Amino acid sequence: MSHDEERNVVGMSRKYHYVLFALLFFLAGCKGKGTEEKIKEFDLSQEVATIDGKSIPLADLNEQLSKNGWVEHSNLKRIKDTAAFNFKVLDDFIIDSLVTQAARSLNIDTVLTAQKKIRDHMRRFVLTILYDKLINERVSITDEDIDTAYNNHKREFFTNAAARAAQILISTSPGYYIEEGHDYDEITKDSIDFLARQRMSNVLEKLEDGESFEELAKEYSDDKASGAKGGALGWIEKDQSPPVFDSTLFALEIGQISPAFKTKYGYHLVKVFERRDSSYAPLDARLSAYLRNALRAQMSKKVSAAFMDSLKDAAKIKYNEKLLKRNDSTYKPFNWLAVIDGIDTIYAAEYLDYARTYQMRRRIAKMDAAAKKDLLNEFSAIHVLDIEARKRGYYDLEETKKELADYTLTEAKRQYRLKGDVGNWSPTDEEIKEFYDTHIEDYYSEKPLHVQHILFQDSTKAEKVRKKIENGADFTEMAIKYYPGDEEIRESHYDLGYISKDEMPIEFWNAAWILSVGDVSRPVKTRYGYHLIKLIDKKPMIPFEHAREKVRQRMIDKREKDVKKAWRDELLAGHIIEIDSSLVREFVYQPVSKMPQTAINKTEEKTPKDSSLSTADSIDSDSVK
Repeated sequence: MSHDEERNVVGMSRKYHYVLFALLFFLAGCKGKGTEEKIKEFDLSQEVATIDGKSIPLADLNEQLSKNGWVEHSNLKRIKDTAAFNFKVLDDFIIDSLVTQAARSLNIDTVLTAQKKIRDHMRRFVLTILYDKLINERVSITDEDIDTAYNNHKREFFTNAAARAAQILISTSPGYYIEEGHDYDEITKDSIDFLARQRMSNVLEKLEDGESFEELAKEYSDDKASGAKGGALGWIEKDQSPPVFDSTLFALEIGQISPAFKTKYGYHLVKVFERRDSSYAPLDARLSAYLRNALRAQMSKKVSAAFMDSLKDAAKIKYNEKLLKRNDSTYKPFNWLAVIDGIDTIYAAEYLDYARTYQMRRRIAKMDAAAKKDLLNEFSAIHVLDIEARKRGYYDLEETKKELADYTLTEAKRQYRLKGDVGNWSPTDEEIKEFYDTHIEDYYSEKPLHVQHILFQDSTKAEKVRKKIENGADFTEMAIKYYPGDEEIRESHYDLGYISKDEMPIEFWNAAWILSVGDVSRPVKTRYGYHLIKLIDKKPMIPFEHAREKVRQRMIDKREKDVKKAWRDELLAGHIIEIDSSLVREFVYQPVSKMPQTAINKTEEKTPKDSSLSTADSIDSDSVK
């Protein structure tokens, strides 16, 4: 089969598959039209996978599908889509389970960033307990307090009289009457007013003929925002509109359409649908709850401020006077700057987190010792509260210990995942240049080579023609004479134009790439036969200066991929992962309301099967058919 024939067959095959797919998709759509597809029900206690013999039931996969936004992805109807989604979610779940297992034995006691996160989180957790017990429990809001607050602020709950109305506006703005290419001074105000009244008369005639106010507003109103909604203006409070508009609005009967009247905006027709009188909002359950919460917040703020002042007044702060006189740039993270009550220490790392913001806020050119003390005193409040929480035993509560264990595990998992992250890594200029030079052919244009070729079925004939060309024969004449097929094919197919690396067999590309412009290759064998290739032109490559950022990002992407793969391989090593791939492909998310209670969180220990697969082998969405 010739190269040309093979291309035609491939093209026909692709076209056939496309048409077949489109037909099947159309038929599937027709079948479902007008009927609601019933969700297939599964026994959620079924085992879908195991990790080292520990069962993962469908209930766990179903829960993960919900957490991963199945509702948002519910347009995935074809089985390949849903299966791919299932495999991805199951893979994430298995990886997270293994990360959790690995993190339990990971020691992060010496990881400073992790310890700071844990400390800050636990401090917020414990201070919330302190606030609830020592502030919120001291604040009590009575019904009398709510009544007093309502009466003292009654004006804030006043609702003005209002009308719900619609309008048709015929504007007197010159912009509606000036034709394109003309100036504003070419038309007078009287002319505009005359034209506006004519347009309004036209609307009034249509209303008298029984046409809908709402439809006329959509067609004629120059207030496009309300016009698109049939003229609807919503609720308009009294005294918030031009006087003539306001008086008309509140004089009309419900359902009545006003006569045409004029404001500075133009001519109006107004229709009123509903009106309400001015009134005070009643002190009902909703307003009472609002006032109770507002009063509680106000009172809590006062009580907490007084409590904080009492603690700070009693606290004793010892400053590192010698260090405070030195420049901030000389500080090391664990230099101590202040000690509170001989218990809690403020280190330089914490001070430096606040110093820049403090300096900008106070517009201080340089932080002297006095300014540093003021800043340390400002954020010592949280340390004082922390000391009080420890004194009261809040760190020893069971709920605090559980939170510490849970959050420490969360942070250990984060630290373990960081092993698979390249962080802020970036290649050096020398590394970027070396990568560019090594992959130089990737930095030409997408189709860099303009080539012509003659195709032969045997190398001997190809070599004879090459010698003729070498001795002065014209390549084009030889191509038209020897290229297989009819004359029309020979004249059009020998010149391939500019090609990319993927358009021809790799042997063809490699031979063409090393040619100089004007050179003809020796016979090159591909699956189509033997080619003589002539290089007509080679587009210049992208200069390194222009390609630098693209190369840098490519190196970062490659490193991220390599590091992530190595991390994943290490995580999976030594574990036996088994997947019921058929069940994963078949499974369809089960809405929570349909989940049998017996299936939820059901797990069991099972002996690993002999035909176990690694996660890398079994969880492969590309294999989904």
